[in-house]
Amino acid sequence: MSDEPPDVRRQLTVYADAITAFATAQLVGFVLLMAHGDCFTLNVLSGLWYAVCIGAGVNVGYLVLVFLCDRAAEKIPTGSGALATSLTGVRMVRYVIIGTDLLVTVLLPLAINYGWHHAQFFIDCKAVQRLP
Repeated sequence: MSDEPPDVRRQLTVYADAITAFATAQLVGFVLLMAHGDCFTLNVLSGLWYAVCIGAGVNVGYLVLVFLCDRAAEKIPTGSGALATSLTGVRMVRYVIIGTDLLVTVLLPLAINYGWHHAQFFIDCKAVQRLP
């Protein structure tokens, strides 16, 4: 019997995990840059809907990629009922992580924009004037 199906299943699982990790690393970087409150934050807020729409689109793309990996992995037989049950739990954790990334990516710029316009968030960018 060939070891190819379990290897392919494992590879698809690694792809899904890598996509999830990358999405989260990207979110952490975005949060750090936005919370820093410098010219990057001001530039994002000047094109707020671009940032929100692009961030949402990218995270939806990550969800689709993870879904495709999971769906392809499901088609490969596991051989163990306990393994299939644990994989379902791992899949749900991936979807929760990327869904949370999606929400934070969309809501963070909106929250900072709200705080900035209500004098609760300070942006220190000497090169550009404050937006109206």
